[in-house]
Amino acid sequence: MFKSRTEAPDKQLLQLTLRYQKEHPDMYLGKPELGRISLEGKKIFNQEAVHLFILEDQTRKIVLDSQKSDDEKAKLAADHFSTKNNSDKAAAVLEINGILNLMRSVSTEGHALNSSQLRKLEQAVSLSEDDQQTFVLETKHMAITPLVQASWIFDDAVKLLQK
Repeated sequence: MFKSRTEAPDKQLLQLTLRYQKEHPDMYLGKPELGRISLEGKKIFNQEAVHLFILEDQTRKIVLDSQKSDDEKAKLAADHFSTKNNSDKAAAVLEINGILNLMRSVSTEGHALNSSQLRKLEQAVSLSEDDQQTFVLETKHMAITPLVQASWIFDDAVKLLQK
């Protein structure tokens, strides 16, 4: 299911996104929508995307728990990292910030999900300029959505730990 950890997470995320766009396209009027992943595909994709950036099972379970609200997840994450770091809140915050930095790094210049690099992909080169723009925006959106959602939880967990 998952590739080795030797390849950069942003490249793994791009490959994962492209695979799900192809294998689980969102359909509109019987045709696949350019760059979008179906709702069914997104459920599995989100799990795999989060797995690339959050290595610890317990932390992934907290983030991916569909039965809990984001506020509940943030409290669970704060408690988990606090316990894991022997109630050292500063160490817990540092560990969370390490995960956040890795997740946010996928959007920076030079990474695989950078717009200029996405335009160079085989899937984009043959498209019209408008379709190329749509492909780039949708690909980036599909890829980073689960990371953005996880980062909200971790941001709130940090706030709880800093109280």
